[in-house]
Amino acid sequence: MGLLDTIKRILNKNKKEKNTNENIEEIKEEMNFLEKAEDTLLNFTEIVQITTDGILDTHSQEALEKFKHNLEVLIKKAKENKKIDHFMIIRDDDFFPYDWEWRVSSKETSFEKVNIPFSFELKEQYAKEKAGLIKTLNGINVPISEGQIKEAVSKVDKDFAAVYLPVRFRSTKHFTVNTPLEYTFDYNQVEANRNFTILDNITPFLDSSYGYSLAYHDAYLDVSHEALPISKEAIVLIEKKKYEKICKDVKVMEQLKARKVVIYEGEESLAVNMLLTEHGILPSKINEKYAVYDNELNTILENSIKDLAQKNHLLYDQAHGGKNGHFTDLLDRKNKDFIGELNTFAAFLRKNFTEYEKEITDNALNDPNSSRRIIQKIGVDVLCKALKVYNQKMEEEIQKRQVNYKNERKALSADISSFFKTTFLRINEYYNKSEKGKYSIEIQNQIEKQICDFYQKSTVQEQLIAAKNLWKIIKVSFDYESFEEENNKEMPEGFHR
Repeated sequence: MGLLDTIKRILNKNKKEKNTNENIEEIKEEMNFLEKAEDTLLNFTEIVQITTDGILDTHSQEALEKFKHNLEVLIKKAKENKKIDHFMIIRDDDFFPYDWEWRVSSKETSFEKVNIPFSFELKEQYAKEKAGLIKTLNGINVPISEGQIKEAVSKVDKDFAAVYLPVRFRSTKHFTVNTPLEYTFDYNQVEANRNFTILDNITPFLDSSYGYSLAYHDAYLDVSHEALPISKEAIVLIEKKKYEKICKDVKVMEQLKARKVVIYEGEESLAVNMLLTEHGILPSKINEKYAVYDNELNTILENSIKDLAQKNHLLYDQAHGGKNGHFTDLLDRKNKDFIGELNTFAAFLRKNFTEYEKEITDNALNDPNSSRRIIQKIGVDVLCKALKVYNQKMEEEIQKRQVNYKNERKALSADISSFFKTTFLRINEYYNKSEKGKYSIEIQNQIEKQICDFYQKSTVQEQLIAAKNLWKIIKVSFDYESFEEENNKEMPEGFHR
């Protein structure tokens, strides 16, 4: 039902109930809505604004009616044009993209508080001591019920004993296209309702030269060499209660001044879809209570995203993980940075508690029973103090790493950028055309080692060395002329036949 139908419904209802007092409050509410919406109802074929002064209430009757109207207009337009030609990439994230860039997730860019088995055991022991649950009778520990332990732990902050560790390495950044993340749970096993939802023009993604695959439920590209810029037109969507907490972060609030921010109440997926329609974009998926997508429209939606992928030389709907997943996911899983930082934490504890150095290993910290024994021997208070010192040191360390990483990537020369993109294309050729079989197992292992280094090494210089080594290994059997002709790219200087 569009806005015009809503007006008719209200007027007819008022006419029927003119001489009664029944539902008078409901009539007043609808008439108030009519008065507020008056300015937007002059042209029923145009998209109308749903947000008001940067606020979006998905429960509002006015917002819902405007949303239905926008959907009606966009569906009609799509069927008339037989295509969708406006697209936005959308990403939910708990980490704010400082300086308006989507960067690689690595030990150089992002750390987080992680609850490893050691953390859970330390937290539980602290909770039991705090609640006075640890008692002995004739030298024997009195049993504690699971219910008592659970209640005691619930009163302690969830990150009380968490360890500051790097995020898992990911060379790619993932987005949905014209789709709320929550509507992709049949594909994405990723939690929605995060701190930030950023909607942006798809052009920077398509123009990056680092794209891999495109689909409504998942579009991803390489960011391990160069970050993906977030355009000036991007919109940051934040849930109201989360925004109230974020307001306390001066650094983030200063960043938010540079982009449009929309604060919403209610359902995130609905807020995303409302914003999309407001910008003339038909959501790829919608709750049927707002609109019904028939076979014709679903076909138009599917063909439009396929055409966009083809025109931009991207794979269409290539799964990232799983049995037949994209090669980058398989390579990312080989990264050992997280384990290396866990070893650093174990080494820190060994240095501070030398009498237990043989017992404190990364394996022990990942095992509940071993962790429990270590905690009982050293003591809760002492370990908590040591953990606090370690986390503070790591927080300072990551800040240094972030600055170094950002400055180095910002200074990336045009020549190196071009070389990286050419190497990126060559690696795509290697995997997508099943070229591995042309080489012996030994050579395959050498190639994979250089490819891993090309993606996962921390510095530009290390990645550059890996790229050059890769070209030296593959140049013997690689047909440069065909590749140059197909991709309209010149090979890096010094690597021609």
